[in-house]
Amino acid sequence: MEPLANHSDRMTKAEAKNAIKTIKANASSLMEKCYDFATREGYLALGYASFKECITNELATVISYDYAHKMKNAGEVHMIIAPDTPMGSIAESVLRPLHRLPDDQKKVVWDQTVQECGDVTKVTADIAKNVIKSMGLEKPTANRKSKADSNKQAENDLKNDSPSGVIPNPQLQERLQQSALEIIKAFIIDNGSQYDSKDNFEAALQFTVDNLFSFLAEQYDSLYGK
Repeated sequence: MEPLANHSDRMTKAEAKNAIKTIKANASSLMEKCYDFATREGYLALGYASFKECITNELATVISYDYAHKMKNAGEVHMIIAPDTPMGSIAESVLRPLHRLPDDQKKVVWDQTVQECGDVTKVTADIAKNVIKSMGLEKPTANRKSKADSNKQAENDLKNDSPSGVIPNPQLQERLQQSALEIIKAFIIDNGSQYDSKDNFEAALQFTVDNLFSFLAEQYDSLYGK
């Protein structure tokens, strides 16, 4: 992104807060629309055999399939744990840890998580993960795994999390995570805190990551010398 020619064009704090609010509102609406489109099989009405085929063909320049898949999954969890609340009122990142659990356990974990927080608005993904762990619902891991076994388990976990079934590279993911963390830390040092809550930070981060995904996907030919 090109830097602004002068500071007078920069957003005011009020404009920035409104922009974040809009992004969050759109994200909430997107969860509901992806869930509704998938469960009511809207893709069939457009002549596609699957949700994935439809999204990759119709919305490739708008959102990635992986993101749409996460929103759909979040909608499924939401309808199990809080069907009477507006979809999108609970962030996708908070719902994500519950998705792997059997349906009957999702509600139990959610109720326990809210009880520990005292307020549904205070629930975070980390708290939900801790509750899952405390209830003994984490995936069991064998002791004394060799490095090769650990790497294989990491690959399997990544494959299970990948809606496309493609095996991501654990080493690449780790390097990207470390690089992203350093970049964000440097940005905060240079620019100060830009977000007044974790939800705002997550919404802006998701928007940024989606744009980064689209940019890198377009570089495939140059990266692989096609």
